[in-house]
Amino acid sequence: MEDASNMLLVKEGTHKALLGIEKKSLKMEDDEWNDIDFRAKATIILCLSDELLYNMMNEETTVSLWCRLESLYEETVIQPSDEGRYAYSTTSQRL
Repeated sequence: MEDASNMLLVKEGTHKALLGIEKKSLKMEDDEWNDIDFRAKATIILCLSDELLYNMMNEETTVSLWCRLESLYEETVIQPSDEGRYAYSTTSQRL
């Protein structure tokens, strides 16, 4: 999932959102950054299954969403479904 999501973000030009607002270029306006962050978060969300998405609904930024996914991914097995979305299974879910 990580590679596919990263490639989609690169394709859309929103991959910098994964670095967080602290790494925003000084030349970039806040509105532009907010737009990039929103589009990146939306792209990642579109790659998630409904079950996985339910656990991510409260994340406000791309970085917080990505960190939440990483923490979940570290302890679970995430596999693509027949529809190309991702689902997970785990024996000890921390969420």
